[in-house]
Amino acid sequence: MSEYDESATIDLQVPIEQVFEFVTDIENLPVWAGAFETIQNYSGDPVGVGSTWTSISKFMGREVVSQCEMTTFDAPTQLVFSIKNMAGDGDNIWTLEKLDDDHTRFTLRLKGKAKGIAVMAVGLIRSQADKQMNGDLAKLKKMLEA
Repeated sequence: MSEYDESATIDLQVPIEQVFEFVTDIENLPVWAGAFETIQNYSGDPVGVGSTWTSISKFMGREVVSQCEMTTFDAPTQLVFSIKNMAGDGDNIWTLEKLDDDHTRFTLRLKGKAKGIAVMAVGLIRSQADKQMNGDLAKLKKMLEA
């Protein structure tokens, strides 16, 4: 099976609006999200449905160039952007839930389908995505709660 659907969740002691503003600043992605080492060709502010960018990162030791496009932007509770690259096509689904005035639950979900040679490594893709998302959320928590 070449499909994957991985998610990770964290509770932050930060108001939902502040979290949403930070994570939707596309140029902040390389600061906290390891899957986005470099952002290029960003279509500009304000971010919203139709915004596009190119992400360059490394996955399992190889450079991966991804084309990204925002497909859903419901401030401050959800955004979805598609990712297309040589290893597969998928969606990043980010959901924010207001727990109270000063606390937010943030869930990262990566859902997609591997293609090409990546189909043979889908188990490793799942494992690496899980590790990456949990690490990214821990880094985000440390940054935003500082």
